[in-house]
Amino acid sequence: MSETRFTPGPWWEESDTYQVPRIWARFPDGSPCDVACAEGDGSIPFEERRANARLIAAAPELYEALKKALDQSGCDGDLCAYAWHDEAKAAIAKAEGKE
Repeated sequence: MSETRFTPGPWWEESDTYQVPRIWARFPDGSPCDVACAEGDGSIPFEERRANARLIAAAPELYEALKKALDQSGCDGDLCAYAWHDEAKAAIAKAEGKE
């Protein structure tokens, strides 16, 4: 099975001239890429859309940090005393499309 690949980071959030939060990354050649847009029909307030955009922008770093935390937790297989262990494994599986 191939490893899950994401749009290469770093990602960043910025609003365009219409105050629409957008998520940007860079292609390997350095050119910008709009990877997600938090537009909407106006039913979600701007600050909430902007917070959503920041969360999306942080997703790659959160994913890597969670994987490192699991690797360094000292848990062996499915046996673990940490309550967050199963939740972390489920979140990683969801991010990798395995859920």
